[in-house]
Amino acid sequence: MTVTEKKIHARGVLTTIQLVLSEGHQCNFNDPNNLRYIYRHVDKVSFGISDAASIIEGPHVPHLRQWLRRPSLQLLYRSTRDGDTFADFMGKVGSARRLLFAVKNNSNKFGVFFDGPLNQPNNPTSIQMTTGDLFLFSLSGSFPQPTQIHPPQDRQRVQVAGRDGAVATANPGLGSGKITMARGNLWLGHSKSATPSPSILSCCQWIDKGITPPGFTGRKWNAVHNLLADSRYFTADVVEVYQVMRGPLPAIEPDALRPLPVNFPKPLSASALSSRERTCPRGRAARQCN
Repeated sequence: MTVTEKKIHARGVLTTIQLVLSEGHQCNFNDPNNLRYIYRHVDKVSFGISDAASIIEGPHVPHLRQWLRRPSLQLLYRSTRDGDTFADFMGKVGSARRLLFAVKNNSNKFGVFFDGPLNQPNNPTSIQMTTGDLFLFSLSGSFPQPTQIHPPQDRQRVQVAGRDGAVATANPGLGSGKITMARGNLWLGHSKSATPSPSILSCCQWIDKGITPPGFTGRKWNAVHNLLADSRYFTADVVEVYQVMRGPLPAIEPDALRPLPVNFPKPLSASALSSRERTCPRGRAARQCN
C-alpha cells in the first residue's frame, strides 16, 4: 500500500473500533486476530462511493465516517446524472432524511450535513423552514485536511421554496434562491434578482469568520466572512446529495472477536481508588499506614 492508503485503512480500523465500543461490545484489541478481522471488515465494507466520478474520494471517507458515525452513504442525486433543475433535484431527494450535500467548485469541495428532510410547502408559491442538526464541512481547498464547521444553534435550519416560490435574502432586493441552508451559509438555485435561478448549480456561499476553524487557507469575502468556494457567487461544477444510512455496522459480528482475557485488568471504581487497600502500601509500610 501507499502511505496514503495505509493512513486511510488505519483510520477506518480506528473508527470501527470506536463504533464497536459505542455499541457496548468489549473485546481484546491487542489480539492480532481481532485486528485482522476488523481490517478485513473495513476493507470490504463500502462507504457507498460509486466507481463513477464523485466529489467524495477515498481520503475523505475516514473523516466522514468519524463525523457521521455511520458506515455508509447512498447517492440520491448527482447533477451530472440527474439534471440540474429544482424539479430534477427534488424528484430524486424527495422526503429522505439525514442528507449530505456535497458541492464542487474548481478545486474546492465542501458541503452541508442536515439531519432532517427538505420539507416543501403545500402552497407552491410559499416557503417551508425545517430545523435540525446541521453542520458545514470542507473536504478540500480551504483547510489542510477535511474540516467540520459548526454554525450556532439558530442557524441549524434549511428553507425550501415551493415549485413557484422563492427564498428571499434578508433584503429582498439582494437576491433569492430555491434552497438555503444555515440561514444563508449555502444557497442552491441562487440569483441576484427576486427570481431564483432555474439551475441548482447557481450558488451563493459564505461563513462567518467567528465560526471558521483554525488553519483556514481559503478565500475571504470581507473582513468578517470567509468563503469555501472561489467566490461568493459561483456556478458549481457538480452538486451531489447522499442519504446517510444509519444502523449497526453491516457484516460485523462482535461474537467473532476474541473477548478480553480473564486476567485482563479491570478499571477500579472511584470508591476503590480511595480505599485503604488501594492507597496503603504492603509490608512494613502497611503497618505504619494502619
